[in-house]
Amino acid sequence: EGYESQSRSVSYALEGRARDQELHFELGIGRTLAGAVVDDLGQAVPDARIEVTAMTKAFQGNSVAVSDAGGRFLLEGLGDHPYHLRGTAKGYADAQIAKVHVDEGQIEVVMKRRGLVRGFVRTPSGQPVQRFQLHLMKSHPGRPPTYLNRKQGFNSADGSFEFDDIDTGTYVLEARSKGFANSHSTEFAVGGPGSTPPEVAINLGRGGTVQGTVRDPDGNGLAGAKVAINENNYVESPISKIFAQIAPSGEAVYSTVTDATGKFSITNVPAGTYQVSARHDKWASRERNDVIVMDDELGQNAPVTLTLPKGARIAGRAYDDSSVPLKFSRVQLSQDGGTGFVESTTTDSEGLFEFPNLRAGDYKLTLSPEKESDGRMINPILRLVISQRSTTEISVGEGQSFEDVKIYLKRQ
Repeated sequence: EGYESQSRSVSYALEGRARDQELHFELGIGRTLAGAVVDDLGQAVPDARIEVTAMTKAFQGNSVAVSDAGGRFLLEGLGDHPYHLRGTAKGYADAQIAKVHVDEGQIEVVMKRRGLVRGFVRTPSGQPVQRFQLHLMKSHPGRPPTYLNRKQGFNSADGSFEFDDIDTGTYVLEARSKGFANSHSTEFAVGGPGSTPPEVAINLGRGGTVQGTVRDPDGNGLAGAKVAINENNYVESPISKIFAQIAPSGEAVYSTVTDATGKFSITNVPAGTYQVSARHDKWASRERNDVIVMDDELGQNAPVTLTLPKGARIAGRAYDDSSVPLKFSRVQLSQDGGTGFVESTTTDSEGLFEFPNLRAGDYKLTLSPEKESDGRMINPILRLVISQRSTTEISVGEGQSFEDVKIYLKRQ
């Protein structure tokens, strides 16, 4: 207290092991920076969070304050350095000032009010949908809108809604309700302060049903197969899989599992053309594109039958450059031809690995160990170079099995 706040960072990313370090801090006398937060009309904005972060490489530090009922704030523990300021408050767009300094005296942070959209959710016959959820999507010229991880739930007798706290821009709303197919609004624009909120109407129909059977190569129904509906000609890429795990997009998921006879049914699917895929832990996967889904009222949705092919298998052992088995090392399997197929596994205590239930095709195995066979860590940059060299290619046919594939760590 009474001194400037400082931070120091250390990194071992390019080193083979951790090591001790000494960090010395020389704290100057803490200085303060006062200010006020106002909106576009000059009115005070209370409860705004104001944070400043040091801009220089030689000095790292930050300070946080919250504005009072009159919009006033006081940042403490600052040094004689330039800072970047960022203000956030519910109902307002984020405000930023590229460079502030304690010598500037009191500063003013102006925050713009966010807008809103009003409307109704109804059935095609005009009946209100009382319980529903709205997802905000950003509109883009020439391509589909994207989810913004913003949603609100509503329970309204007349199906009305008011979705607020939206930055100026162009958007689409997706409405979801149990027993209905998801539906989008028309595109609308949210303006700045004082502009008239747009109004949209969203119709929710029942959608269509995708049903059918998943079979094994002998024509028997397969229980426990996972069936999913995706956009037509969908290809799951490694990047999409990673992002889906880190930050789900918010897109609706249409999937189910087959019953004891291999049958499945997915209801309330919006009308359109889709890809239907099936996966099972004992067989290779299969997809069917160009599956047309219509509203069930039309009675024209044909059953979908997916016969899974016999899976191929690639198994073997990974070795270092001295022919010693590499235990607990990562092995990646990828397929050429633009399929985007990538899977990975880790060798066991004896260096063994396995990739079951593969489709017929040409594959590449890549060895990417984090440690040497004696347990020493491998430098991350060196690991990348090793991975580019430690590969082997193999082709498999439907149901074919390779049991003794060898892949070696290659440094040169």
